[in-house]
Amino acid sequence: MHYVIRIQRQGDSRYLFNTRILLNDIALAKPFSTTNMARRYFRKSDFCGEEFSVVQVEP
Repeated sequence: MHYVIRIQRQGDSRYLFNTRILLNDIALAKPFSTTNMARRYFRKSDFCGEEFSVVQVEP
């Protein structure tokens, strides 16, 4: 089990690939082993300040 970051943007869900790129495909999103690691990474991204959630994904 791992976690990915989902960002709500213009009524659409997108997933964080790296600190500068959002994707529509959850399978390509950057995986994290814990929610704390995901939140820490999000704070360093260009999208900090936008509405986000950490989503649990089965591998």
